[in-house]
Amino acid sequence: MTPASATNDSTTTATTTPTSRQLPARRGRRGTPMTSAYLTEIRLNTRSRDVQADLRNGGYGFHHRTARLTDTTSGDTSRLLWRLDTFNNGLRLLIQTTDKPDPTTLPDHYGNTRTLPLDKHLDRLTTGQKIRYRLAGNSVRFAFDEITGLPLPNRIPCKGDEITTWWTRRAPEIGLDVDTTATFQLPTVTGTRERKPGFRLVLTRYDGTATITNPDTLRTAMLAGIGRGKAFGAGLLTIAATL
Repeated sequence: MTPASATNDSTTTATTTPTSRQLPARRGRRGTPMTSAYLTEIRLNTRSRDVQADLRNGGYGFHHRTARLTDTTSGDTSRLLWRLDTFNNGLRLLIQTTDKPDPTTLPDHYGNTRTLPLDKHLDRLTTGQKIRYRLAGNSVRFAFDEITGLPLPNRIPCKGDEITTWWTRRAPEIGLDVDTTATFQLPTVTGTRERKPGFRLVLTRYDGTATITNPDTLRTAMLAGIGRGKAFGAGLLTIAATL
């Protein structure tokens, strides 16, 4: 076939430019749509004045810091989750985002940073797979009016056995059958908001092992976060396959 530019055909033909089309969503091995996700680890330099300031400001300090890591021009940080962890004798900040983070937004000497894509990790989850998990959860329950028996608008922190029950009842709803769990009380997150009452967020760390019962439900829950208080360090569930 001769290229059109080299022909001597005098007939004029109309040409059309193909319109752009929306690419189909990426799909996992089971045909379910995949959402890109990244997990960033920052091993904090606790000598940094910026790190010290964020630690003093509790939930708000790291909330604002993590929001700057991704393109948040739309103001939507609903798919951003973070958790403050201890490792060895130090602190690390884990951040899960759906946009690739930009570590250059961090102050100098804030910490050592690395980012890993989670897509393949999430797509490899299978029914019956044994995993280790960690979650910082804001375990709360409804309080009820002593006279009417109706639920009050504000929820209250769980206490005693309620703390473990909060997780063991929630886990099956997100595709996990809990095998073991251990709870550790984390420092309470407090903060104040301009012209609004302050808040107090009680956090518990849940560590243990579980069996995956529904990979699709688990993926959705991991991307959305678990429970309340996500903006202030709760809700990030991380998992790893057991050996």
